Amino acid sequence: MEKSTISQAMLKVSELERIYRDKMYKMMDLENIIQEYILESDGSRYDCNEVVDFNREFELIIELGEEISQIKTKISKANNENYIETKTGRLSLQGALNKIKYLRGQVNNFEHILENVKSSKERKVDAAATSVYYKVKEPNFNKKDLKKYKYGDNMVGLNVQEPETTCDDPNCPFHGTLPLRGQVLEGIVVSNKAERTISVERSYYKFIKKYERYEKRKSKINVHKPDCLSVNVGDSVKVAECRPLSKTKHFVLVEVKGE
Repeated sequence: MEKSTISQAMLKVSELERIYRDKMYKMMDLENIIQEYILESDGSRYDCNEVVDFNREFELIIELGEEISQIKTKISKANNENYIETKTGRLSLQGALNKIKYLRGQVNNFEHILENVKSSKERKVDAAATSVYYKVKEPNFNKKDLKKYKYGDNMVGLNVQEPETTCDDPNCPFHGTLPLRGQVLEGIVVSNKAERTISVERSYYKFIKKYERYEKRKSKINVHKPDCLSVNVGDSVKVAECRPLSKTKHFVLVEVKGE
């Protein structure tokens, strides 16, 4: 095998495995390996279908399997011979890959829990209709601790500075339970008169296909402002997309950069 990087070797293995699977599926299809023909009484033969050259295809599959096995062995050897330094210690490349796979699965489980475990409070009346009680459902763990374990010191998973003050706003991405997703935009605050809502104006370029030119445009978006962040008109801010909080609000303020 020619000299190549680990990434190149992994790409080659992926391509060879695709060819290997295609050939195996072709061999496993009985129509491709069973010859049908008509044999006349005079010995004449007429083929009814086309079949693959079984012996040739079988040899190619064996050769592909051997080559894939050899490349994977060399990749595994290289992964175990090279080391990287991490916060938890020195790991081989193979060990780091295994840890990344484990952590990804862990993060997916945490995201599922954070998105689906919700508190609820339902008003009930007893059978005699004489007293009112509430049926409450709430998780038996602190969602903030789980978010901190998932994101570390960065509570929202973005490259932003966490507010110095805390708040009780349930729709705060730092101290509440609001998950973030999608776009992260920057703009200028043009209004902060509404309660917990600001208007942010941003500039962007739109490609006009007819003229093959870019046009500069402006747009305003309504943004939810958590109680732990204070902002003034003219401040440059960073906002992140979230679930719809009202008919016009699906962004939340995550950082105030100042004027």
